[in-house]
Amino acid sequence: MEERIGFLTEVSGHTFDMVYDLLFTTERVLALIVQHPSDFPVTFGIKEMLFGTGMTRKLQRLEKRESPQERLNRYRDRTPEELLAAHRFNFDIPYEAVRQVEIRKGWFRNR
Repeated sequence: MEERIGFLTEVSGHTFDMVYDLLFTTERVLALIVQHPSDFPVTFGIKEMLFGTGMTRKLQRLEKRESPQERLNRYRDRTPEELLAAHRFNFDIPYEAVRQVEIRKGWFRNR
């Protein structure tokens, strides 16, 4: 039986625009998407013309999101397969496939 053993919140990879929660189980790591560029609609209006799309996306990111604790509580009620199916960019990594891990903790985000 697969058991949950840990949780790491708001981790980014090679790009900073994709943010994941990592849920560690006894058999694998589940990468659960928190923020993806496709989550923000692409618009082109006067704000984008004056400030650029980067600035308007930063303003959208300031909108209230679920806290890591709220997400963890929501994850607790679901099976690993349900969590993976919740978003098309969620994926899992079996421990047998892991060759090397590098974790960096920054002021604003973990990598």
